Order: sequence, then structure tokens, then C-alpha cells
Amino acid sequence: MSQLPCTSVYVVKPSYMTVSVEEEEDRWVLETGRQYYLTVRIHDSKGHVVHLSQNVVIVVEETEGLVTLESSSDPSCHLLQTIMKGKTLIQASLYSIFSKGGEEWPVIPPIRVRQEVKIYNPLTLQPSVIVFPWQPHNKLYQHNIQVEGGSGSVKWEVSDSEIATVTVKGVVLAGKRRGQAEILVSDSKNILHKVVGKVMVVRPGRLQLIPQRGDCHVGDRIDIPLALWGIQDPPNICSQTHYVFDAHSYTHRTPVQILRQTSSPIHTILSVESPYWRTQIL
Repeated sequence: MSQLPCTSVYVVKPSYMTVSVEEEEDRWVLETGRQYYLTVRIHDSKGHVVHLSQNVVIVVEETEGLVTLESSSDPSCHLLQTIMKGKTLIQASLYSIFSKGGEEWPVIPPIRVRQEVKIYNPLTLQPSVIVFPWQPHNKLYQHNIQVEGGSGSVKWEVSDSEIATVTVKGVVLAGKRRGQAEILVSDSKNILHKVVGKVMVVRPGRLQLIPQRGDCHVGDRIDIPLALWGIQDPPNICSQTHYVFDAHSYTHRTPVQILRQTSSPIHTILSVESPYWRTQIL
């Protein structure tokens, strides 16, 4: 006698609801401008997940900071979009069930779930790229990266500690080796929220005085703009040069602009002009 596959079906009374966001692993910290799939589950009194048929009516209410873009034929799946930062609620309710004949059977009292959510702007870095000059006896050039967005609590990592290191406060320090490395910043409240920057340690090539006109009084101090040309090493090339110059920190921006030098630590403006990178000392 052959054995046919079989299963057991239980008809239970719905007891409570839970919600979850796909890929967020119950981290209720989201980003503005993103879309998220919300899954709504109904459980019985023993915690078993109840299978939802298409005649079940689940409503996800729109709240401040969240809008519902789409509710699929599967009543448990809803597409949401975050539109503004702040603290808000995700609210879902089971109101009724429709019979095969189209008759609506209300669930009394309705079963509801409310989940508090915090929404932050995406992480950004200022500057997103930092360029340091290399020299044989590195004086540990450094520059502070400002993080915007997120919860305000972040973790810092760098892909190659020989090229650069970074402190818990976002101060990037030039390393002993030339090359480039990635700076990874993740939000402590939700490690899936990340932003990547870049740090480069390059050989200084040459300095160039930028002509400009200006008026000054005898005895006044004037600022002279200079252009610094840096050369990136080709892959797998370990040659070294011995140009030494004194600077504090270098940052990356585009396009090239001529800005006056300031008394603060030296910054640079850099654009790619293969094989050189031109930087403007502020």
C-alpha cells in the first residue's frame, strides 16, 4: 500500500499581530528616502504564525514620516517609503474577513500592532575623499572627517591600516605606505546603514605658484595660492621619492577652484588629470 503525502490543518482564533521589515533584522532604525517591505504576521494564542488567505483585510495606516506605496495580494506584505526623519509609528490592523460570497465579517475587537520607528537621514561624509602627501619619515598628517545624517553614533573602519588609520572621533591619520584605502562608517544603531569614503597617500610631484592680482598695504601679510601636483603610483609599484614639504591636512573636492590660503590647516582641492592629481592649497 503506497503512502500519500499528508498534512494537518488547524483552524485557530487570531490572538495578536507582529511586524518586521525585510533585511533589517528587527532593527527599527530606518533611513529617509528608502523603500521597505513590511511583513505583518498574525499569531494564535500559542504563538503559531497563522496562514493568511487573500480574503483577510489588513490595513497599514499612514503615519508621519511613512507612506504606504503598495499593498500586494498577499495581505501580509506592504511596501512603505520613508519621507522625513523623526520618530514615528508603524500601525497595522486586522479589521475584517470576507466570506466566499463577499460578505464582510468584522473582527471585534480589531487586532492591532504598533511599532515605534526612528528615521534618520542617510550618512554622508565631508569630505568624502582625503589626500595626504607621502614622505619617507611621515609626520602623521591628519584631517577630521565630519559625518552628517544618521543617529549621531557611528563606528569607523579603514581597509588598510598601513596607508591610513582613523580614530573614534573621525580623525584620519596618514600611514607609512603610499596607496589608497577605504574608510567605512556605519551607524551604531543600525550597522546596515553605511557610507564609504576614500583616503589616498600620494607622492608630491611639484608646486606651482598661481598668478593673481590684489591690493595690499605695505607691511600687510598676504596669502599666496599654490597648486600642488601629486602623482599616484601605478599598481604594484613600490618606488619612493624624497620630496618633503610641510602641510597639515588635505581634502578632496571637484572641480578645481582657486581659493585664498587661510591660517587654518592647509586644505587642498583635487581633480583627476591622469597621471597627475592637481590640488589647490587653501
